[in-house]
Amino acid sequence: VVGNDGSMKYYCSHCGEPTKFPIDGICKGDSDKAGNTCTNGVCTQCADGYFLYMGGCYSVSKEPGSLMCTAAEGGICTTPTGQYFKVPGATAGQQSVLACENPVGTAVGERAYVGVEGCKTCTAPSEAPSGAMAPARCTACGSSKKPSLLGSGCFTCAMDGCSHCSADGVCEACTSAEQRPSTDGKQCIPCNISGCTRCSEASKCSQCGDGYRLESDTCVSTGGGSNLSSGAIAGISVAVIAVVGGLVGFLCWWFICRGKA
Repeated sequence: VVGNDGSMKYYCSHCGEPTKFPIDGICKGDSDKAGNTCTNGVCTQCADGYFLYMGGCYSVSKEPGSLMCTAAEGGICTTPTGQYFKVPGATAGQQSVLACENPVGTAVGERAYVGVEGCKTCTAPSEAPSGAMAPARCTACGSSKKPSLLGSGCFTCAMDGCSHCSADGVCEACTSAEQRPSTDGKQCIPCNISGCTRCSEASKCSQCGDGYRLESDTCVSTGGGSNLSSGAIAGISVAVIAVVGGLVGFLCWWFICRGKA
């Protein structure tokens, strides 16, 4: 279990004695199950105010359960803490909360959900298609690392002014709106150009985002129209004229031949 300070706390998830069960991380007897459904050393479904986590039932009213979830209904976590996310579609008999940093994950039927290694806070994924896996989106990392823009990983990225990284030492986005990552991602440089994602030097864009094209060190909006160059447009025009000309010639030949017949 991840504590409020980010440290790991360890609790029992499977009791060695089949007549004892992990309630709030402690092996308890049948009389202390608190309405939870447990058998053979593990719990399989939790009561109201409790939620299932790695084979045990945890109360939201005290630690360690409150470190993971602050509200539960019908044995399902409904309000996870910032370091956990709600597992889409989980029932009272399934694990309904998962740590943002848990890359092993959990399954709900034929759907799997995973966290991101090294992630501190995240947002839950949408329900995965049957037979597929969906990862959480990491919004902040631990150990001074930074998330990617997609939230799919945490990377060591110590350059000043960088907010997101695509790999260790490669900046993907800068904290200031006035800056952009350099082309090699090694620094953030002054380059406040709309639509620009990377710059070769100050105020000179080298890469544009979706909906923009690079033109003379700046980004020009495509405006949802054609992104074709003038040369490509001219080539298409010639091709169209050739096709139309060929069609006209064929029709003339057809009617002349029919007239002679």
